[in-house]
Amino acid sequence: MITTTEIPRRDWMSFLDSLSRLHFDEPIRIEVLRQDIGAQLEVTDLPLDGIVADLKGPSAAITVAAGTEPSGHVAHVISDPVAVRLAQDGAGRDDALEIVSADHTITLVFFDEYAR
Repeated sequence: MITTTEIPRRDWMSFLDSLSRLHFDEPIRIEVLRQDIGAQLEVTDLPLDGIVADLKGPSAAITVAAGTEPSGHVAHVISDPVAVRLAQDGAGRDDALEIVSADHTITLVFFDEYAR
């Protein structure tokens, strides 16, 4: 059974910092869901480098960085985020991070064994 918790905006920076440390160097998968294009696989089986929220200024963004080699490093930017949610399995393990942007695009970051 999967449970999903909405993270309040005021906690995004500290929450994402903690989540990044917890899952650092673990393989992740990033999928982007948009109504006009459907589901798109953006990243698969790259180690998490970090997830950072930049909420200052007129254009807020959350960046998910993955990969360790310069040629294989990816920085996936989610502009204008409006919601951050964490899905966990019945044992309390992190399944996926869901980030929703103002245009209703959903970015899913899958952790651990879920990334493969």
